[in-house]
Amino acid sequence: MRSRHAMTTVFSIACAVASAWMAEAAADTWATYVPAFNRTDEELYKNAIPNSAAEEFLRANAPSFECPDKEIERTYHFRWWTYRKHLRKAAGGWIVSEFLPPVGWAGPEGTINCASGHHVREGRWLSGGNFVYDYLRFLLERGRTRERGAYAWWPATSLGDWLDVTGETEKALSLLPLLKENFAAWERGWSYGGWFWIGKDGERNLFAITDGYEGTEMSLTGVGYRPLVNAAMYGEAKALERFCRLVKDVSGADFYRGCAAALELAVKRQLWDSEKRFFLTMRLDGVRTPVRELHGYAPWYFGLPLDRSYDCAFGWLTREDGFFAPKGLAFPERSAKGFVLAYEGHACQWNGPSWPLATSVALTALGRHLQSGGKGDSSGAFHRLLHQYAEQHRRTREDGTVVPWIDENVNPLTGDWMSRTIILRTPWMREWFFRERGKDYNHSTFCDLVISGLVGFIPHSDGTYDLRPLAPKGWESFSLHNLRHCGRILDIDYSRTRGLVVTERLGERQRRLD
Repeated sequence: MRSRHAMTTVFSIACAVASAWMAEAAADTWATYVPAFNRTDEELYKNAIPNSAAEEFLRANAPSFECPDKEIERTYHFRWWTYRKHLRKAAGGWIVSEFLPPVGWAGPEGTINCASGHHVREGRWLSGGNFVYDYLRFLLERGRTRERGAYAWWPATSLGDWLDVTGETEKALSLLPLLKENFAAWERGWSYGGWFWIGKDGERNLFAITDGYEGTEMSLTGVGYRPLVNAAMYGEAKALERFCRLVKDVSGADFYRGCAAALELAVKRQLWDSEKRFFLTMRLDGVRTPVRELHGYAPWYFGLPLDRSYDCAFGWLTREDGFFAPKGLAFPERSAKGFVLAYEGHACQWNGPSWPLATSVALTALGRHLQSGGKGDSSGAFHRLLHQYAEQHRRTREDGTVVPWIDENVNPLTGDWMSRTIILRTPWMREWFFRERGKDYNHSTFCDLVISGLVGFIPHSDGTYDLRPLAPKGWESFSLHNLRHCGRILDIDYSRTRGLVVTERLGERQRRLD
């Protein structure tokens, strides 16, 4: 379902009277959730918006959501409540943090570019400030993003995501020179003391990287041509082609289109394994590793054109010999040789635990796959996996109290926050790291999965949008209110009797959009 602002007729203003009952009936979810979150929170680290200002800030700047699945509804509001904790003021504007306390491997102002794509995809829905635009500009100008210490990231794709929500083309294009510099630096690559090299292999037309610099330390697949970084660089090339076309740079657009085409072909030919039915990491010697990892869904996340012959990959999300476990999606398939859930050694292991970052990639990919006509959701896999992801967001305190929680990685069999437990059990870690290092960790998305997946609002920078909801067909109703898109404030309401209704707020009035 697509709506265009220009197609809305005058008579539709009268429809607001019929649909206003939906807006009036919607509960004040911020008043329901935020005080409860504040009461159970130990506010160890404060930034620009403390708990005392959280409700006012979120009511003004974030869309509210209501649905029959209260686990998803609670977690949606909880994730906005934790996200605003990571908004910080820096010289020249806003930045977004990953950890609340400072960590030694961060770059300027405590920024870490590893999860910046998730920060932007989530934060683009906030209104009232240039939060993620300022942040992207900061990373491109001052961040550790294209030299030793840089993690794989996708700023051009992220800027395109932001542009589709805001429609602010001029501001987006002001960053184009920096985006081009970033892409060129990653193509040139750099060496890490002669141990390994990050960058493009011209013969294979693929990017090599070590797992740690995708943020997936201690993985089962190691150094090589990994699906995430290569799909991300495809996304970067397509985004840069788009921006070049907007400034009528034909030669630039042709160059990036060629880069994208070469990466698309290389990813499909070299990283897809027809026997394993999955995108796999290929070692530097050209041999594909036998282990499926959740980042094998990155080609869908970044929009590589994939026909229906690749649909079989999504079956592994719901198989117990694949990624599915009782308390979350494991990063490597559970049947993989070397799969382990270890409570010793490195606190951030990717050889067995469930990581919200990877779950975000997989569920965004699943949503895009289904919304483009992909098969495999007859049992409601998207909702079931999103519900399971929501259930991860809790911790049982020593006194038995259950509190909302997001941390680094999860034991997919028990729901325990593993890195937290490892740090508490290891004396030197307990002394070395800041208290509750991973509390309110900002390394993934959740709200975006609700907005663009469950509700199915897919924005476009010209003010149009598609509605392709993945909500269960049995739901009686759901609503998403105060959604900002290209200068408008929209409310989206669904009921089984009336279907989907989108209204635009016009002061005290509303206008229905069809």
